[in-house]
Amino acid sequence: MPYTCDCRQKLDLSAALDALPTDHMGSSGMFSPVCSGCGRSIEVRLKNGGFEVGFSYFGGSMHFEPMQRVKVKGLIIAASDPDDLTVSIGSRQWHFGIRRISNSRFCVFAQAFATGKRVDELNFTQWGVSLTGMERGHIPLEYSDATVIEPNDFLWLSGPSPYLTRAWHYMNDGYSSKTS
Repeated sequence: MPYTCDCRQKLDLSAALDALPTDHMGSSGMFSPVCSGCGRSIEVRLKNGGFEVGFSYFGGSMHFEPMQRVKVKGLIIAASDPDDLTVSIGSRQWHFGIRRISNSRFCVFAQAFATGKRVDELNFTQWGVSLTGMERGHIPLEYSDATVIEPNDFLWLSGPSPYLTRAWHYMNDGYSSKTS
């Protein structure tokens, strides 16, 4: 049985996926199409074999509460690194991934893997991010590839959020969720 909005308009999942920008859904499979009948936003979470309609809320962490489950024959979702999602319905296929660039400031703790390393040794480009600035003692620092990172330095990294997370793990632990 397809999902029908309160206004009696049926949700066309293929049309909703066609209308969705490629950077508006990550591996969570959650997105909010707009009903073509009344314009109301509908919260959807894709699953293999169908989707759930419900609502999300924050109770210490983000939660999704499904209110209705809808079966879709042939719907297959496949998440991949780091936050990509491929959605297939029969012979149709869509690719999504969060790619919006973010800038984040990270503190280098004394016990971090990055402490005592040169900037070029860390090679942040391997994680899909770039070092855009450094601070030492909360003062911007002119740096080069040969600059040695000290405890309590701040590094400004730029890249898509999932890539920043991988770089943060690498900077602190010497590995990333990509390799673990």
